[in-house]
Amino acid sequence: MSAPIRVGLVVVVAVTATACAGPPPVPAPSLVAAPSASATMTPIPSSSPAGLSLTPEPAFVPLGIAFWDVAHGIAVGTPAGDSGQGPGIVALTADGGRTWVGGPVVATPLIAVSTAAERDAWAIGSCVAPSAQGACPTNLVHTADRGTTWASHGVAPRAVSFADAEHGWAAISDALGGGPLESPRLVATVDGGSTWRPIAQACVAWDDVAAVRFVDPAHGWVVCSGEGTGTMGPSATYETSDAGGTWTLRSELLLAGPHVVIGRPPGGPVDGAFFLRGGHGWVWQGRSGTESTVDGGATWKYAPPGRPEEVFVHSMWFVDGDHGFALVFSDGATRLWTTDDGGVTWAEVHRW
Repeated sequence: MSAPIRVGLVVVVAVTATACAGPPPVPAPSLVAAPSASATMTPIPSSSPAGLSLTPEPAFVPLGIAFWDVAHGIAVGTPAGDSGQGPGIVALTADGGRTWVGGPVVATPLIAVSTAAERDAWAIGSCVAPSAQGACPTNLVHTADRGTTWASHGVAPRAVSFADAEHGWAAISDALGGGPLESPRLVATVDGGSTWRPIAQACVAWDDVAAVRFVDPAHGWVVCSGEGTGTMGPSATYETSDAGGTWTLRSELLLAGPHVVIGRPPGGPVDGAFFLRGGHGWVWQGRSGTESTVDGGATWKYAPPGRPEEVFVHSMWFVDGDHGFALVFSDGATRLWTTDDGGVTWAEVHRW
């Protein structure tokens, strides 16, 4: 690896993210949830500078990545050896992922991140394993200054995507009025996450919403998945052109009962997905590698960077049709790979 490139330090402070109660239930998808005091965007107080843990190369395990452009990106995760109990750590890059700076941000481990606009990012905090102190609620935190300061929002997302700083969508595990849901439900915001409203459901008969991805305020995809065996599992891909008002099924694979196959769906089980304008997309499937589509999810085929039982993809992000990033685990190390030819070939630029 080339000699480290020094980037300007971004001050990231240790804070505590508190779970917020959501707004009361709404009777119809067309109604916007009324905000409560805890559901509005509440700044998380900063700690004393003496408590900072700032390092050029944070000792952490990244679990999710996202980028604003080919140079500037963000990674989230937990300390090395932490076993998913916190704190949540954010690291930033200004040289395409070659070097990183950062430190702890929230008490809850961070497992995924999504960027939008020029400086906004939303990260999901959730414990892989509850700590000895008790439960670890899922929470959504937001930054509008590329990770310097963060605020908490009152939803518990399984997946989240923002098309810009205001328009976002999420699959949530708790109802807007509180209480667990039997299966994730889709909600949308038009004010950056301060308030949320239900939208039409795409994954009604599915165990999980594996991914939500919008490329503009109207056009997006949802990928559903469920429990499988080994490198095989059910999956479905839905597309919307009216901000989630209606969904069109593009492909589906059902394994329970009579098998149903629509289009050429991913083999599953699907862990996550990413789409570009025009319908080029990728799914990553844990042990099953990665698959790509060029027709908005109607047909899929195996493609780099993942390889079944060899290269396990945790997260992917593309900034345009050529330049993309993949967080992978292979040969005992977590690595960042990049592509400049639309995912045909990949090269390593960093390892943790």
